[in-house]
Amino acid sequence: MVKKYENNSKVLDLRHSMEEKIHEKLNRNKIGEWIAGDSGVANMLFNVTEWKKSIPIIMNILNREGLLKNSLIMKRLNTAGDDWNNEIIYPIEYDGIFNQM
Repeated sequence: MVKKYENNSKVLDLRHSMEEKIHEKLNRNKIGEWIAGDSGVANMLFNVTEWKKSIPIIMNILNREGLLKNSLIMKRLNTAGDDWNNEIIYPIEYDGIFNQM
């Protein structure tokens, strides 16, 4: 999740900025790309070919922007094309709930 802002356009601008930064870095390393975003809960979706290499890149960007501590990083468990089950990668100890798409 992102920091709370009174103005939703600021949240959307922040999400777009993060999507661009993450996409650029993943694309430059030829391990992924941005595919979609959900403005309702500020989800950012990326298709990565090497998720173990992508996680430190994503975490570094979020940390630099002061957003990591408020973020959940998940990977999709591809059991079927229309299945949106996820596994939480960060934070490891997270035991709350999250909005699956």
